[in-house]
Amino acid sequence: MNRIRFGLIAAATLTYTLSGMGSAGATTTIQEAIKEAPIAAKKAKDSADVLSKAEATLTQTTQAATKAKQDAINVLNSAELTFQKTDADFIAAKAAYDAANKTVIDTKVVYDAANKAVIDTKAVYDAANKALTDAKAALAAAKTQAQKSAAQQTVNNATTAFNTATTNWNNAKTQFSTATTNWNDATNKRNIATGKLNDATSKRTTAEQARNQASQKLQTVTANADKSVKDAQDARNQAKSDADNAAKYSVDAQEAAKKASDWSTMKRPTIRDKSEDQNFLSILPQFQSLVQKDGVAIAADQVKAQKVDFSQLFLAQKHNVRVWFLNEGATYKNQLAYESIRGEKYDKGMIFENISCDSTKNKCERGEKDGVLDIGDFVDLGSFKAGTQLNFLLKADGYSKTPKNGDIYGADPTLNPDGVQHLMGWKIDNYLIMSFEDLRNGGDKDYNDTLFVVDFGKNNLKSSAVPEPSATLPILGLGALGMLKLRRRRRS
Repeated sequence: MNRIRFGLIAAATLTYTLSGMGSAGATTTIQEAIKEAPIAAKKAKDSADVLSKAEATLTQTTQAATKAKQDAINVLNSAELTFQKTDADFIAAKAAYDAANKTVIDTKVVYDAANKAVIDTKAVYDAANKALTDAKAALAAAKTQAQKSAAQQTVNNATTAFNTATTNWNNAKTQFSTATTNWNDATNKRNIATGKLNDATSKRTTAEQARNQASQKLQTVTANADKSVKDAQDARNQAKSDADNAAKYSVDAQEAAKKASDWSTMKRPTIRDKSEDQNFLSILPQFQSLVQKDGVAIAADQVKAQKVDFSQLFLAQKHNVRVWFLNEGATYKNQLAYESIRGEKYDKGMIFENISCDSTKNKCERGEKDGVLDIGDFVDLGSFKAGTQLNFLLKADGYSKTPKNGDIYGADPTLNPDGVQHLMGWKIDNYLIMSFEDLRNGGDKDYNDTLFVVDFGKNNLKSSAVPEPSATLPILGLGALGMLKLRRRRRS
């Protein structure tokens, strides 16, 4: 941009910076809507990414849960098969033990009978042996033939009985020995069967415990798996809800940004000729004298030093706000608009649709033969109630059919697309001179591409702290010390 040099009379200047339009309430301003659109789009993308991850997590969790449950089922099935085998082995061992035990019982009965037979045949044997001894003694004592014959017969009979008793006793002992052997064999086999039964019982108990543990593990794994899937589903559902909301919000934000960027439908007040305000024309030269080629440009690094909180651009009393065109030094066909906020009430409108100075009739710093504005032309924005906060916006090259820029710059640099301050203001008496820089990133940093004067009414602005003159003078690079004397103000 062509530099417009400023020579400000320092002792009469009060420097401001516009900022903080969002502080007036929940109303969304033009720049906030435009700034919110890419943020909303990013949130929508981030939410979509979160949803994608949540869906992937749900798929992975479902797969992991299914595998965990199947693994637990496989373990339980294996444990069940092991238990069934050990149970079958236990049943077989128990049957073998019962058979062996029955054999022991049966052989014990035979053993007891054989033992009794041995005892009984031994008693018969002892009696027969005694009878034979007695018969032999009687035979020896017999004296007569008849006695001897009778005694011999008794010996013969006793011998026969003794032999029979001996045979019976020997048979009984043989049977007892066999019964004893059978009983011992049966007892040994039962002992072996008992050992096998104990082993089978132990294995069955271990297998049963493993099966029960596997069954409990399956229940736990199933519960945990189902919970993890449900949690993943809940997270996915929440992510989907968030993504849907973010997508809808993004669409709404894009639409809001589109509407905010479109100034074609903005109401356009009538631009009134400078001749209609003779009072301002009488003091216009004093304002115009601040725009001179021999002055010192406002450098970007000086802006911060002059920065004073201008979030206090509130009207103290009801007033009709008037804006005058002062000059322009831009190659862009810029547009100037305003916003007003009072509580939840929001309004906006165009001020100058085509900020181009008519160079055929004016001393424009950078005018055009087909310019539409004369220096001093003005617009009445209307009457604003007390407590109304105002903001001024420049749409860079907004009047061009094919804008080279199109950015919208306002009071709050944090809402500007480049984050750079583009608007400066100087309060002189009860007027406010404002100037814009219309290039991105501050451009040539003269902040003088379009200049205008605003009348807010006498003592009608909430003011901020004023920089000390000793600090202001070096910053502005001014040499003049005279007081700017403004004539009486127009009547509101």
